[in-house]
Amino acid sequence: MADVKTPLARGAFVQVFSPRAMKNKDGTLGKAKYSINFLFPPGSDLEPLKQACLDVVTAKFGSDKSKYPAAARNKDKVLPFKDCANYDYAGYEPGWTFITATSDSKPDIRYAKRGADGKLVRLVDEADLYSGCWVQGIVNPYWRKVAENPGISFGLQAVVMVREPTDDETSFIGGRTNVDAEFEGVDFGGGSAGASSADALFD
Repeated sequence: MADVKTPLARGAFVQVFSPRAMKNKDGTLGKAKYSINFLFPPGSDLEPLKQACLDVVTAKFGSDKSKYPAAARNKDKVLPFKDCANYDYAGYEPGWTFITATSDSKPDIRYAKRGADGKLVRLVDEADLYSGCWVQGIVNPYWRKVAENPGISFGLQAVVMVREPTDDETSFIGGRTNVDAEFEGVDFGGGSAGASSADALFD
């Protein structure tokens, strides 16, 4: 189906530079994939994404909903938009919604700025895109051909890094730590670097 551009989102569990295998429900490792969670703040226009999902179902099963299989009549299977409030992860705030997008091949990764040729500049430094960054993506919904768990999934085509998070925005797992904030008010007492051993710190 057609590619769809996401609204502005924060990236979480960013795994777009190298694939990673996730555990299946039975504990075995699945196929390694590139992936990212797009976290959308309240008020984001998700209608184009939702309509694209519905279009996939219509294209596959037709317009007569009475003939749809059970999965195609299940809202959670057709519209895989998840409530962040149901997940205990840093940055998953009440009122926010997220989707997961994956790909077998490496997605196109760019900065939200154009080079002399007028094209978006390619992002090759992994340190510049991490969990918590504001991003937009290009995804394509498709019907998942898995007998035990059919439904809509999002394929990942591209990620555009829009900006880094500000110091007062929530830190994410896998994101960068604001060192100044973490050590605010700490008096290091003028001690020399390396004066303490690691063993002493953990006594």
